[in-house]
Amino acid sequence: MKKSDHFAFVDVVRREHEDSCFRNRLELGIGQNFQQKWQLITQFWLERGAGDARSDKSEVSLVRKMDWADLTLAYRYEFSGRFDEKAFVIALSKEF
Repeated sequence: MKKSDHFAFVDVVRREHEDSCFRNRLELGIGQNFQQKWQLITQFWLERGAGDARSDKSEVSLVRKMDWADLTLAYRYEFSGRFDEKAFVIALSKEF
């Protein structure tokens, strides 16, 4: 069976900390495998927490899959308007 060139994902997470601090997060993403070892991924996440804690972000990532690890270059943007966040991200990840 041929592996699909397109994929999607959804993550739903709740993090709890001390003093009734918590965060609920919904993350949605779509991606495409192209060439042999490259992926392009677009994701959005909405995070809500205790009080008026709120964050809405988007990220576009280019991933190079290598035998020993994955290298990701991404641009992240916070679009809720509650604070200013624009970032370039470089990540190295390894599956175990």
